[in-house]
Amino acid sequence: MDALVEKMVEDMRARGVALEIIERSAGQLEAFVAHNRMTPLARRSAADVRSYQVRLLVDERWSSKASVKRLSGAAQGRSSTRIPQSGQLTRRGT
Repeated sequence: MDALVEKMVEDMRARGVALEIIERSAGQLEAFVAHNRMTPLARRSAADVRSYQVRLLVDERWSSKASVKRLSGAAQGRSSTRIPQSGQLTRRGT
């Protein structure tokens, strides 16, 4: 584990942050560190952060599309459940 990740975990423990949140935060920071191992974490720039965020958005979009496709295929002909497409979601009570 990177020294900055360890320091973050120690600081969070000292503040009494819940273990689940510490584990999740450390995992997310480790994923960011792994995104570009060529640059030490302490020297990452705003461009490095943006590159990682774009990758997360692309990964999430692909994951969401695959999930919707699986769900709609499983429900097809077996259920009256309709999965709304993007832009078709409505708020309850309105």
